[in-house]
Amino acid sequence: MRFLLVFGQCRSVCSLFLIVAVLSAVCSAGTYSGGDGRSAATAYVISKAADWVELTNTPADWVAGKYFVLDADIELEGATIEPVGKNLTTFRGWLDGRGHAVRDFEINQAGIDYAGLFGYVGTGGQIRNLRVESFTISAKDNVGGLCGYNYEGTITASWAVGEVAGGNRVGGLCGYNQNGTISDSHAGGTVSGSYYVGGLCGQNYSSSGKPSVIVASCATGSVTGSGLYYVGGLCGSNDQGTISSSYATGAVTNGSSIGGLCGDNSGTISASYAAGAVTGGTNVGGLVGQNNIGKVIHCYSTGKPTGSSNVGGLCGRKIAGVNYEDTGNFWDTESSEMPTSVMGTGKISAEMKTLSTFAAASWDFETVWAICEPTNYPRLRWQILLADLVCPDGVGLEDLAHLASWWLEVDCEEAQDCEGADMDVSGKVDLADFAILAEQWAEGL
Repeated sequence: MRFLLVFGQCRSVCSLFLIVAVLSAVCSAGTYSGGDGRSAATAYVISKAADWVELTNTPADWVAGKYFVLDADIELEGATIEPVGKNLTTFRGWLDGRGHAVRDFEINQAGIDYAGLFGYVGTGGQIRNLRVESFTISAKDNVGGLCGYNYEGTITASWAVGEVAGGNRVGGLCGYNQNGTISDSHAGGTVSGSYYVGGLCGQNYSSSGKPSVIVASCATGSVTGSGLYYVGGLCGSNDQGTISSSYATGAVTNGSSIGGLCGDNSGTISASYAAGAVTGGTNVGGLVGQNNIGKVIHCYSTGKPTGSSNVGGLCGRKIAGVNYEDTGNFWDTESSEMPTSVMGTGKISAEMKTLSTFAAASWDFETVWAICEPTNYPRLRWQILLADLVCPDGVGLEDLAHLASWWLEVDCEEAQDCEGADMDVSGKVDLADFAILAEQWAEGL
């Protein structure tokens, strides 16, 4: 009777049952495979596909103060699923994937915004240590592999490798990062869209003076625009945000204001690089298509840019102003086949693989960069594998020989971890270190 009084429109028992069912679905908390969700120590446990489906169907558990952990890979076996978090009910909880994956699924939201494994992460939401693999996601706007829209949330140590397609603000990891933080994360696979299309993030936008940050992250997949604007290997547009210690290696095609790292930059890009080929229309650059009163500091590019006008080795077009800065940037004139650029300094390949080129421009090779001269370009220190012990870059026979030279050493504390050979920092070089080398060698094959 109480429901009949509140919902005066109801005229039948069937309507009453429908209301009760809807209220139950919206308001009830999930059960999952354990935990009570009240703290990180007692987080809800997600260990099977049914648990993940339960999360997608329980908006009451998307609120701040709810905690989740994965204790196994979640195999969805090609199922079509709904995103966690939507426009009117965002995900503001905390989820730790513990290195596990959610894989093999499809999200198809033609004409609908906010699509990803998480459709909309709201203020304070946190996702960490989560892998998303073997997926196909398609929707209208704000589309990403892990997250469609990250508004003032945090994504840490996560990755997404699959197929993402949409209209505006489309990214391999996150479609739209507004006042949010993305760190230590990676995206691969393929990304396609219209405006603001990026291998990692479609648009990185800092509004109302709040920071929007991408740091120590990378994109390795291909990015394709529809021929419109703001397409980049890492980020379609860095709109007053910050990108640092990051890189992109995938090919970028079809668009204007298109770049190997970022299509358009009105924020700050520092200590980053791009290596992929870039093919577009106007404002095409190996690193940045258009630098729109933005800052670019200690960056480089090696990919070949091709376009109809305003094409540059590092940057296609620059708009100078009060916040504009071009400090210590380089591009490879040989690999890019571009002798000119509106920003940066061109160097031949041999010079781009020489420490002195960058040291003269005050690059930090103590904590940020490393270089194997004269065989390789600079790399970010965080991307170097434990088993990559000696030059050249990559894990191979040279590293195995170095490990062998310290084999069975038991006093590594006094020898700088045996020059890196004591990879597990146990104090000795033994089978545990060999196992690390073998695993990382296999990853690169």
